[in-house]
Amino acid sequence: MISVEDERGGAYPHKVTRKGRYTGVRIGDPHRYVQGIKTYNILYQVQRAINYFDDHDELYWNVTGDEWNVSIQRAKAAIRFPQEISQEELSWRSFTGPRGSTTPKDRFYWEDGHLIASLEDLRPREGLTVVLSLLKGYLTKPRP
Repeated sequence: MISVEDERGGAYPHKVTRKGRYTGVRIGDPHRYVQGIKTYNILYQVQRAINYFDDHDELYWNVTGDEWNVSIQRAKAAIRFPQEISQEELSWRSFTGPRGSTTPKDRFYWEDGHLIASLEDLRPREGLTVVLSLLKGYLTKPRP
């Protein structure tokens, strides 16, 4: 489930492709040249992205990936929970920079009951990874 919007919520035409472990999103009209700075809000939903451990459950998510040859001006991930969860029952951390980096440069905050991770000015080949741990009992492990 992928949609692509401009900064006002208007839809961009797009095409989704799969190639090995990668999902590609082609945005726009292939017969039109794009000039200037453009905003592309790529919205998607992922299922089965939780790691289940004996003492906690964990979301380990590469929000942007680190294989882009262009800079990313701003990245934002909104993490929604299946039910109300207090901040005390969660722990989170993040990594930003080139592959293997353990430096946190982003900002975490709560907004409308969601945990938000945001970051500005990623250079080419840098990414944002979010790790969120929560107590057992909130999530139900799906069947294989």
